[in-house]
Formats: sequence, structure tokens, C-alpha cells
Amino acid sequence: MRKFRIIFLGLVIVTLIGVCYIGSGLFTARDNVQIQENVIYGDKSIVEGVTIESDITYENRIFWDTTYCVGQMPQCKTDYQFSGSPIYTSREYIHGLYAYIDSKIILNEVKDAIDNIENVGKTQGLELSELQKQYQNLFMDLENRKYASTFVYLKDYMEYYQFKISLYFPKKVHFSLSKEQLKETLGQTNLSPKLREQLEHYEVVYEAFHKFLKIPVLSEQMYEVHIGKIVGNKSGTSGLNGVEDKDAFDMFLSSVYTNGTCYFSFDNRTTHGNIVDTSLIHGGYGIYAFSYNTETQRVDTQSFQMVYPLEVTESVVHMVVNEKDNSLLLFTEDEEHCYLTVLDIDSMEMRQKFAYASYNSEDVTRCYWIYDDFLVAQYAWEEAALISFDKEGTYTYEFSIDIAEEGKPQPTESFNGGYAFDWNGTKLLMCGELMDTFDYNSLCGTFLTVYDKTGMIYYGTYENSLDTGISDEYGFLCNLKELEVNWE
Repeated sequence: MRKFRIIFLGLVIVTLIGVCYIGSGLFTARDNVQIQENVIYGDKSIVEGVTIESDITYENRIFWDTTYCVGQMPQCKTDYQFSGSPIYTSREYIHGLYAYIDSKIILNEVKDAIDNIENVGKTQGLELSELQKQYQNLFMDLENRKYASTFVYLKDYMEYYQFKISLYFPKKVHFSLSKEQLKETLGQTNLSPKLREQLEHYEVVYEAFHKFLKIPVLSEQMYEVHIGKIVGNKSGTSGLNGVEDKDAFDMFLSSVYTNGTCYFSFDNRTTHGNIVDTSLIHGGYGIYAFSYNTETQRVDTQSFQMVYPLEVTESVVHMVVNEKDNSLLLFTEDEEHCYLTVLDIDSMEMRQKFAYASYNSEDVTRCYWIYDDFLVAQYAWEEAALISFDKEGTYTYEFSIDIAEEGKPQPTESFNGGYAFDWNGTKLLMCGELMDTFDYNSLCGTFLTVYDKTGMIYYGTYENSLDTGISDEYGFLCNLKELEVNWE
């Protein structure tokens, strides 16, 4: 017995020594991040003095903020931080309005039908719709752990599209509820007077939004409803998805908030490229607005209005405010081109409008990056346009970049929202995360490319020592959280 205790004590001591050794090693090399440069295309002198700033974390406990200066005499500096408990960065919502078609209305009816399965064939004060009876019959015919499905038209549930709307405004005002959720929450008896008052206001906002944005449901929009039985007759699951060969409308809404006003619009095209009916919206299709008071935290429900009309053939895909020149940047598309329209916010009059790319209905990948004096607008999976602007608010198309340029190495398969850019008046820098080609996980290392009007003129990779010995498990990887690149 004594021998066992001695051996066990020895194991404990060895284990503790191992833990201390690992911790000591991590502490000693905590800021010793090393960057390995690989010039793949072009002359390295092009990127002399360029800085790459990367914020990397492991499990939100260990943080490395590394600045690497490219050049003949490269420099690398890392600020290190360790926390015994995770530090999470709070999500920053872009202030504005968000809306989604509330297809959960269908699932709620399915749930009600299954929950009331014992009332099949009985009246007892409970009136079931024909659809609910259909769901009940389908459910009762199932065997345990089997699934079945049926098809329903959305128009059988709503005449006009019903949306779940979300509001994100200053002072951390956040409202995101559907009509059903509002009704259910307001039905609670333990709400504080302040919360009840807020919810009642949101209910008025919800009704005002739907009264203003009246869009008839497409007659052929269909969903496949899946129903399953888990245990016994009274436990069921349900889900739904769209039907690809049927035309449908999905709300893709764009919005911005500035100076007490929220501007919004939406892509008016269906999944098959048709145009939805916007004739019932006061003023027709265009940019709409409503007022919001940050002090009272109330929406002026009488203020919904059209502020800038658009042709129905031109769909809104994105909008952003440029506070430096007091403009609203509107990105739209028709069957031929992608456009940038610059509007004066105060007067909502057009300052400029020009096409920056041809429209391809087969490739509708979109992403936008806005900086102090330029913007990058992705208009295809592998292509994006560079647009510069000056202090006077004049916008100029410079050139487009193609990351799959023929005869040049391809740095990445597609653009990524986390990429960083910088423009010096003649050349565009693009920096993005490297990918592990084996399992396609993001790495801490980066690539750096430079483009001018002739195309790619430089491409290099910058491998990060924090990727050394990475695990196949995503949870054991260091993650690149933020990236910035600058010419100087």
C-alpha cells in the first residue's frame, strides 16, 4: 500500500511539473510571434513600408495584437494579454431596421394542430382550420420516429407578407419580435409597467410598418412542411423549407440610421427574377423613411413615407451613409448594370449616379467595404470595383479587380467580409486570412496583394507562428478576429 502511495505521489509531482513547464513556456514566448514572408508574385519593393495589423485570440482568453511592417528590414511587434476568464467582444449591430418574412406562422399552426390531437373529430368549442385538420391526419398516420411532409401555399396563411421586424437604435435600443411573440409576451401578467408600455409601443410600430409596407403574397409561393413523431401520439416535430421550382419572395432589406431618421428599402425581385407588386405602398417602390427619437426611444408611427422613388426595374441591394459628405450611398442593380447613386441626405436629391459593373444574374455575390476616401464593392464571386471619393463628395470609378485573373496566382477563392483594403491613389492593397487547404479552416497568417489598373502586381503570404502545430479540431485553433492593412 505504501508503494502505491509513493508511485501515485510521484505521478502527481510529474504532472504538476509538466503543467508548470507548459505555463512557463507559454509565458516566456507569449509575445514572440514570428512572421514568415513568401513572395509569390511581383517585386517586394512595391509593398515596402506596408503594415499588417492582426488581432488574434485563443478561446477568448489569450490575445495577440501583432503589427508587422513589410520591407527589406521587416519589423514585428506583438502586444500580449492573458485572462483567466473569457473576454467576449460584444456584437455591434448596425443601427437600423431589419425585417424577415414570418414563415413561422405556418409552424405555429402545425404545433397547435399537434398539441390538440386529442380533439380530432370533436367540436367542444374548438374549431380547427382545414389546414390544421390536414396536419393532424398526417401526424396520426405516422409511425414513431418517422417523418412525412406536405406542401402548403403561403397565401393560405396571409394575404400580404407578414414580417418579423427588428429595430437597432442608439442607447442600446433593441426590439426584435414577431406578431405572435408580441401577443404572447403581452399576455403575461408579471410584466413591469415600463416593459408593458414599451411592448405596447412596439405593437403599434409593428402595425404601422405593415400598414405602410403592403406587399401581396405571390400566388405560387409554396413551402414543404415536415412533420415527425418522436414518442407516442402527443410528441411531434415540424419544420419547413421553400420549394425551389416555385417562385418566391424573400425580404432582403437594407437600412441606415442617421440624425433621427431611419432610411430603408428592399430588393424587389423574386427568386425567379420577377418583380413583386409594390403598387399598394404609398409612393410605390423606392427609399422609405421614418423618424425615431433617441430621448423618448419611440418611433413616430405617423412618419413612414417615401423619400426617393425608384424604377421597379432597379433593385436596391445595399445602402450606407457617408457622414463626411452628408450623403446616402445607394447600390442598385437592373438587368444590365450595377449602379452607385449618391444622394444628399438633407434634400434627398441625386448628386451622382453611374454604373460600376455589368450585372450577371448567375452570380449575385455581394459585399461592401467603406473607408475614409474609397470603397470596394464586390459584384461577383471573384470580382470587385474600386471607387474613390474626395472631400467635396465626388465619387469616381477607378478600376475593377479580379482575384482569378488569368495568368496570375489566385490568392483566395472569393472575397471575405473580414478582408482589409487600403488605397494610395494609384494602387489598392488587399489583405486577407490564409486558409488551411486540408480542412479549409481559417489561419492566423495572411496574404497580401496589390492591384492597379493593369491587374495584380504583387502577391505574398505571411505565415504566422501561432499556426504551428495546429489541431484538426476548430476549437483548438487560434482565430484571427480583426485585420487592418495600411500603406504606411
